[in-house]
Amino acid sequence: MARLSFLLFLILCSFRGLSQETAIVIASGGKDMIAHTEKAQKEYLEKAYSLRVGVDDGVVNGRTYFPYHYRSKNKPLLYFEKDRTASITMDGRKYENIILQYDTFTDEVIFPEIENKHGQGLYQISLNKDIIDSFVLFFKDDTLTFRNITEKEVGRASLPSGFFEIAYDGDSKFMVRHTSAVHQKNGIDEYFYSAAGYVNTGSGFTRIRSNGQFIKMFGNRSAEMKKIVDRYKINVRKANKNQIISALRLFDNL
Repeated sequence: MARLSFLLFLILCSFRGLSQETAIVIASGGKDMIAHTEKAQKEYLEKAYSLRVGVDDGVVNGRTYFPYHYRSKNKPLLYFEKDRTASITMDGRKYENIILQYDTFTDEVIFPEIENKHGQGLYQISLNKDIIDSFVLFFKDDTLTFRNITEKEVGRASLPSGFFEIAYDGDSKFMVRHTSAVHQKNGIDEYFYSAAGYVNTGSGFTRIRSNGQFIKMFGNRSAEMKKIVDRYKINVRKANKNQIISALRLFDNL
C-alpha cells in the first residue's frame, strides 16, 4: 500500500509544474477555471494509471526521465542488471519496498515503474534531488546507503556535491562517489563506470589517490595505518570498498 501511495504521490506531483504554467496562462479566467483545470488533470491521472489508492499530497517535484542511453551497451545506471529493492527518505518521510535506479552520469534518482493503461509502456520519473535526504539500494550481496551532500555541506572540502554512498561511518568515515564518463564507440555513446573513495579522519573528506597519501591522512597515527596496509597488502588505488572498510575498522578498533 505504501508503495502504491508513493507512485500516485509522484505522478500527481510531477504534474505540479504543468498546473502552475496553466494557472499563469488562464489567470484571466478566474479561480473557477483554474480549479476546473486541476480537477481535469486529476481525473485524467485516475483514468490513465491503475492505482486505486488515496492521494498523498506533498511537495515532491519530478520530471519525466528520458533514457538517453537506450542505444548504449554500457549503461550509466548503477548495477542496472541486478535485482534490487529500495527505500527513500524525502523531506523526512520514508517510503519502503519500492524500486529505484541511480544514474551515475547525471546524478539522478530514477523511479522506473509507472505504467499506464494505454499501451505506452513504462514512464520513468527523475526525482528532485533537492528534497531527497537519503535512499538505500538493497541487493542480494550488498546494501548501498546514499546521502545527498549539498553544496552548503561541501563548503571548502575537496569533494563535489551530490549523492554519495555512505560506506563506513565510524570514528573514521568513508564515502564513495559513483560516476560514469561518456565515450563514443562506433558512433554510439558508451558510459564507463568508476568509483572514487573519500576518507575523513577528522579534518574533512579527502579523495583517496595513493597508498602514501592515504596513510598520511592519519597524521601522527600514520604508522599504525601503514602497518595495516602492509600487513594485508592493500593497494588503495585498486582496493575494493570492503578492503578499505576493513582497514578503517581495524584502525578505529586499535
